[in-house]
Amino acid sequence: MTSRAFRKSLIEAGPGLRQPDLAPGEIEAELARLAAIVQTSEDAIISKDLDGTILAWNKAAERLFGYRAEEVLNKSISLLFPLGDESEEQQIMEKIFRGEVYVNREAKRRHKDGYLVHVSVCVAPILDFQGHLIGASKIARDLTERMHYQRELLATGNRLRATLEAIPDLLFEFGLDGCYYAVHTQRSDLIVIDPAHFIGKTVSEVLPGEIANVFLEALQEAHSNGYSSGKQFEIALPKGRFWFELSVSCMVYAPLSEPRFICISRDITERKQAELRLARSETALRQLTVDLQNERSRLIAAQEVAKIGSWETDLAANTTNWSAETHRIYETDPATFHSTHQSFLSLVHPEDRDRVEGVFIASYKEPYTGNVEHRLLLPNNTVKFIHQRWQIYLDERGNPAYIIGTCQDITERKRDELKIHRLNRTYALLSGINNTIVRVREREELYRESCRLAVRVGSFKMAWIAEIDRHTRAIKVVAFEGDHSQDRSDESSTLTFDSEIEAARLIHRVVKQRELVVCNDIQGSPLAGIRQECAEKGINSFVLLPLVMNEETAGVFALYASEAGFFHDEEIRLVQEIADDISYSLEHIANRAELRYLSLYDSVTGLPNRALFRDRLIQALGDAERKGSRLAVLIGDIERFRSINDTLGRKAGDDLLKQFATRARETMADHNWLGRVGGDHFAFLWMEADRPNMLEQTLEQRRAEFLGAPFTLGDEEVRISMRSGIAMFPNDGTDADSLLHNAEAALRRGKQSGDRVTFYSPSMKAIASERLMLENKLRLAIERDEFVLHYQPIVDTENRTIDSVEALIRWQSPDLGLVPPSEFIGLMEETGIILEVGEWALRQAARDYCKWEEMALHAPRVAVNISPLQLHQRDFVETVSQSVLEEGNRCFAGIDLEITENLLMQDVESNVGKLNQLQQVGVNVAIDDFGTGYSSLAYLSSLPVQVLKIDRSFIITMLKDPKKMSLVSTIIALAHSLQLKVVAEGVDDEEQANVLRQLRCDKMQGYLFSRAVPFDDITDLLRARNALHPAGD
Repeated sequence: MTSRAFRKSLIEAGPGLRQPDLAPGEIEAELARLAAIVQTSEDAIISKDLDGTILAWNKAAERLFGYRAEEVLNKSISLLFPLGDESEEQQIMEKIFRGEVYVNREAKRRHKDGYLVHVSVCVAPILDFQGHLIGASKIARDLTERMHYQRELLATGNRLRATLEAIPDLLFEFGLDGCYYAVHTQRSDLIVIDPAHFIGKTVSEVLPGEIANVFLEALQEAHSNGYSSGKQFEIALPKGRFWFELSVSCMVYAPLSEPRFICISRDITERKQAELRLARSETALRQLTVDLQNERSRLIAAQEVAKIGSWETDLAANTTNWSAETHRIYETDPATFHSTHQSFLSLVHPEDRDRVEGVFIASYKEPYTGNVEHRLLLPNNTVKFIHQRWQIYLDERGNPAYIIGTCQDITERKRDELKIHRLNRTYALLSGINNTIVRVREREELYRESCRLAVRVGSFKMAWIAEIDRHTRAIKVVAFEGDHSQDRSDESSTLTFDSEIEAARLIHRVVKQRELVVCNDIQGSPLAGIRQECAEKGINSFVLLPLVMNEETAGVFALYASEAGFFHDEEIRLVQEIADDISYSLEHIANRAELRYLSLYDSVTGLPNRALFRDRLIQALGDAERKGSRLAVLIGDIERFRSINDTLGRKAGDDLLKQFATRARETMADHNWLGRVGGDHFAFLWMEADRPNMLEQTLEQRRAEFLGAPFTLGDEEVRISMRSGIAMFPNDGTDADSLLHNAEAALRRGKQSGDRVTFYSPSMKAIASERLMLENKLRLAIERDEFVLHYQPIVDTENRTIDSVEALIRWQSPDLGLVPPSEFIGLMEETGIILEVGEWALRQAARDYCKWEEMALHAPRVAVNISPLQLHQRDFVETVSQSVLEEGNRCFAGIDLEITENLLMQDVESNVGKLNQLQQVGVNVAIDDFGTGYSSLAYLSSLPVQVLKIDRSFIITMLKDPKKMSLVSTIIALAHSLQLKVVAEGVDDEEQANVLRQLRCDKMQGYLFSRAVPFDDITDLLRARNALHPAGD
């Protein structure tokens, strides 16, 4: 049967497959996969209809029954049943009709060639898409091999039983816990009780404890390794003591069943007795051999292991005999080297020879012993360290007769001692420098102490540290210690071998590649220019280490050692760790200095920040108090600084602050009395400011000096102005905090009044207190839900029906009554409360719009005013969307945003992007107060707005001022040319309304039609509008 045919049968089966909702292509792919599974199955899979007609026949069915698919398709399934078993098909179909699965694990079916096939059969119903029975699916598995295996297994079992009967050993079957499951033996003399008594018990219950443990250890070993052999035990039986040896094998078992083990216990009593007799005889023989060679073997072994040679000198005959190990130590050939005392002395290092001879001569006196360490200088100039010990023996007359001595090669020990000594020096240096790092605060002190410790503690001959100039890349020694260091008056001199080309290259490599350079043999190196100098100072090796800060080489640390070959792996690791620790400390010192600077100075202008300015103000107040003089604290603010930031970018804003600070420094007599205390706020301190009028005059002169010329920001020239608030000591405050606070209060007052210079007055404190109380009340108002929306209608100019409404926020204060927005909006914007209240206004307007929709009042569009702070938020679009979407998607269609002309023109590119996103989801935008800002026609044509609202200042004066009338007419014509609707604000009388109608203004808003009214009142107006002008009219 092909995959296509099988997929067809699967499709006809339909939901019987319980397939999920899939696309047509996915269904086909799933059916193809299922068909492939069926065709590759090792089991025969056959499907048939309710009449027993074969519909599907896979490859496994062809192999099992011998029929090809084309031979059996559309034929009755009965051709597979043996003669006389046709009734089984009736039993199968009865179960299928009941919705059950038929299973026969030992069925017989007829092969095409006539013989019977042993199979396991499973038949399951097939349902269509409506769950109706339409056929059956049959799976048949060939059992021929299993039946053959069962016969073979029976025969094997018979053979095994015969084998067991022939085994003379004890045979047990155990669990892992030592429980007996079977016992077999042909020797009753080895088991004193009935074998059946063992079954179900453990070895610990049957056998003595020590023997039981032998069994359990063998079982555990077999469990781990599959097999255990060789474990023996001795046991007392009625016929005497017997020895047994265990062989345990793990039986093959199912993974989830308990493991079983076959244990053979073999009687090895006779073998053990024979082994004992043989061992006794062999022991005696070996002992005899060992006794003959014992002394010599121990001596030779000891000499070889300890690298100790022996020698004997016959003083009378003047002969010396060396052992083989002595010749190996001295690297001499026993066949050619004539060992005498003089030949021995010839091998001793010349510097040690006299000392060694003196010790030998001295040993001729009591106590006639000698002990000396010396060096051995071999012909190849290799040096060894030797430890000699000897004893002088006397003749019968009391004269020295012969000497017996030993020599031990202690070269490795000496090298280890030297290495440990060097490492201890380096570890001591590392510890000392780490202690210094914790203690010092300045870079120069760290350099000096590191060099001093290298020489005094690390015992290096010389040490220096050189710094690298970040700009010129010049290398200068800044710390030095070592020979003649006390004569160096100028530590910033150039390096000793700075002009030597080879040395300069080494230093260049350290700096450029940030890797250490080691020279362990200066005299054998190509550094010809420094060999003589180093030889004179006893220097034979050095290392140059980079000091790295922020992934740049900041300096070089040089260490010079008297020993050649001093710097090996362990020493290099330690000196590198020292350099890394110094580098870390340098970074820490630099970071600490930077943090200290940033904690006191402004990072943009370099001026003292608020904290440092406050400290200096405290000092100045102390001086003024002692002198009895007055001083002034001035806080200045750059006007429209935010507009410069928004228009030209933050970088231009920072450039302006830097240039402003530079000019201020140049103008101020002492720039220590100048600081940046806020975003665009600068603080100035005037000493001895006894006459405020002269102070104001001086301030104007200084202002003209550093604000008269424009500031250059990229390609733009910008002129700025400045407002100032001044607080006087001692009148306006006697401490730094109160003076700064009061100067800032004066500045805020100046911004409100428009004055360039404002002196602090006590009334400002009262105003500030009132503002603080008002702020607290506003925050409580949010918690208590005291804000409400009133709505002012916007009417169609022609028919004067309500076209839309503007949402205006009101504060229903329990203490103050209904508070208009003019009294609290400014404070909310200043404190940021407007963000939360603005979101509330959007949500409430959306709720009210939805309510009008639910009332079937043909809900008007609702315009909501947006504050500058809201629009400047990065998540403005998300905030608007989330606020409106709380009431459902349909509310988007009814919400408009009103944004003032000036606000819209700040950071035009960003604002256009935000408004475009809102327009895409159905939010319209109106430009409020149009005509009062500075938008150009070019900008206006590109803005994503739909409505212009003419500011009321033009409407209320247009009838008396022809210029205003002309301007209103021009705005309306301009808006219409850009396909924008026009709303006139502040329409309060009929004459204004008639003129606007003649000018073709689209909509009007003002007291002529209605003031802003609560929700219930505007709802009544909408009902009245609908009564006069139904939605369908």
